[in-house]
Amino acid sequence: SVQEGTLEEFDSLRYKGYSMYYKGKAFLRPQVLVDFNRIRPGELYSEQDVQNTYSNLGRLRALKYSNIRFREVNGENSTQLDAYVFLAKNKNKSMAFEVEGTNSAGDLGAAASVSFQHRNVFKGSETFMMKVRGAYEAITGLGVASQDYVNDNYMEYGVESSLNFPQFMFPFLSSNFKKKIRATSEVGLKFTSQVRPEFSRKSSAFQEYLDSMSLRNSALKASYENQLVVRTGYSFTYNSAGNAMMRTPTKNFYSIRANIEEAGNLLYAASKLVHPNPKDGEDYVLANIPFAQYVKADFDFAKNFMIDPRNSFVFHIGVGVAYPYGNSKMLPFEKRYFSGGANSVRGWSVRSLGPGVYKGSEDGRMDFINQAGDIKLDLNIEYRTHLFWKLNGAAFVDAGNIWTIRDDSGQEGGLFKFNEFYKQI
Repeated sequence: SVQEGTLEEFDSLRYKGYSMYYKGKAFLRPQVLVDFNRIRPGELYSEQDVQNTYSNLGRLRALKYSNIRFREVNGENSTQLDAYVFLAKNKNKSMAFEVEGTNSAGDLGAAASVSFQHRNVFKGSETFMMKVRGAYEAITGLGVASQDYVNDNYMEYGVESSLNFPQFMFPFLSSNFKKKIRATSEVGLKFTSQVRPEFSRKSSAFQEYLDSMSLRNSALKASYENQLVVRTGYSFTYNSAGNAMMRTPTKNFYSIRANIEEAGNLLYAASKLVHPNPKDGEDYVLANIPFAQYVKADFDFAKNFMIDPRNSFVFHIGVGVAYPYGNSKMLPFEKRYFSGGANSVRGWSVRSLGPGVYKGSEDGRMDFINQAGDIKLDLNIEYRTHLFWKLNGAAFVDAGNIWTIRDDSGQEGGLFKFNEFYKQI
């Protein structure tokens, strides 16, 4: 409760019609407090405004928690309320050390990482993060040809940093619009080095393989060349169970996840204005690096049918389509779809299914390069049951595949055709 005189021991300031009280130094800028508060002086009380204020403040990582209390204004027949918004400061800096055990389609490994985080860099709840990570994985199934591989395991190390803003940081947008949308902005820089049995992406052996591919398939080789990806995307997630997902659900529910992203369109339009035709007929470049241009959309739907609190059926369908155009002959490798593995068709190991009826190369070396596509379909149905104690069990059937959009990809049998694709699932 708020008692008379309890705020006298605090320092205070007045900003845009709001009274703000703090001890020592204010740890958030006044403008941030105004932007994330939906309770306005002089307006009618609204429970929705209160909930929106809680939701907005919950996005500020500089806060440990928030609390809103109301008190009637003294006076006869007064219909006014004073609103007090209490904010508790979180710890600004933290260090974390993580150790993981990994299982990638049967290949066991371990990973470790160290990270540093500052949750209030510029007194606006901006979060800076830096992380160093290393991983090792023992690769199985190389067979008698293992002596032909560069390595017999998988290693990865990398460093990444990011700066996250709790608001939508985009020019030319009104302050009122930025307040209404619940969006964040993030800039980041990441470097990762990978060494697989088939290749090291910095090794001469891999480059020689790409050069040999150019004689057969220049389009597929293009997916491995240096490309700048400047993208914009939108994600939508909905779960009909709402807060019930925090505990064991007892009713049927469903979830929807949709993503769409595009890359390179603004850069392509700007480049086209400056140079109607690319130099020497090649791709447009930025900082001497060709930039990727594509559109990509994914849709996932899952339905949970509850039989009783211990048993349920789950159906899932996932569809993805990506189309390169303009400045790109083919998608960057990291943006292409693959099939197989724990989160796809579990009868196949990672990147070993498709595209279509593609049969692979004769010796099988580096064939994962060819087993990627532009269209993906995943179908899953599971029966889930509680066994005993903390153990649950499931029986499942998975189906799916990937396909290519272009006929010149060099992946024979991988082209998507409406009158054939269903036969290749």
